[in-house]
Amino acid sequence: MLSSRGKVNADQLDIPWRFALGTKYDLETNPLGIILLRNRRYSAGGPRFPAVLTTHLTEYFPPHEPLVGTDIGITSAATALHEVLAYSVAEPRGGILTSWPFYGRFELDFGNKAQLKVVCPETYAETCFQPDVVQVFEEALAKSNAEGLKIRAPLVVYPHNPLGRCYPKDTLIALMKFCEKHQIHFISDEVYGVSVFVSGEPDVVPSTSDLATDLTGIIDRNLLHVTYAMTKDFGADGLRLGALITRNEQLKKAFLAVVRCRRTAVASKFVTGRLREMGVPYLTERELVDAGVFLHPVEEHSLVLGRFRLVYIVERSIVDEWLRR
Repeated sequence: MLSSRGKVNADQLDIPWRFALGTKYDLETNPLGIILLRNRRYSAGGPRFPAVLTTHLTEYFPPHEPLVGTDIGITSAATALHEVLAYSVAEPRGGILTSWPFYGRFELDFGNKAQLKVVCPETYAETCFQPDVVQVFEEALAKSNAEGLKIRAPLVVYPHNPLGRCYPKDTLIALMKFCEKHQIHFISDEVYGVSVFVSGEPDVVPSTSDLATDLTGIIDRNLLHVTYAMTKDFGADGLRLGALITRNEQLKKAFLAVVRCRRTAVASKFVTGRLREMGVPYLTERELVDAGVFLHPVEEHSLVLGRFRLVYIVERSIVDEWLRR
């Protein structure tokens, strides 16, 4: 389901931990378990922000299947989000389908780094929301694939940019079935998801997130990905946060291989201060394991034996217990 480069990224994420025993410690359920200090696989923002965002999404985009924090990956704004997603699901010089008219920046979002081309079926503002638009998508996909430009996903902006309208549910389901048929991804860009209002116009379709759809018999849940950002609904252009909502475990790994966390000064000061207090006596790996601490061997490839990297961006209580031991 992923591109070759996405698969490589997802697979390589496990390489540094091939010797790891895995953390068995839990303050409540297993207080004597082994502690492995490692960066948890959270995207930018750590674990708390995605967990909080699930509350917002659940209120305004009520999902058919409950969301959890690990279903959400965070990037610095929607542009970076599109780049990482495109890189992970498509090969260079592949294609993304989206209907005319469309937001012009998508050509840069998907093209600059991921090297994808935006391919547009011949659609018009008056007809692009109808369920039979899927036939035009079929024709565009066949033509593009025949020309060697392999389509990996349609991009559906919902509500639409620039038309400001919502797709009828029948149209969305028809496009999902189209993706299932061809085993390509379905990308639902919902950055305007809460920016809707009652216009009073006839035949207006209310906004309903694709997360709310029961996918049974329609599309593999691993092919549906929703993108979201803070800038539009919150009217905050300077709040550069993008969110990928997906159930696809391989895509989550590929995503996290690109979006990395950074150490924080607060955590650094805490750990180094405690180490100075302790004097840091030499301990062998076996002694550490016997004391309930796992030390990852040979991973940093140092020419000097006995040196290890200390990862401290984990819960303070776990670091404290590790240092105590």
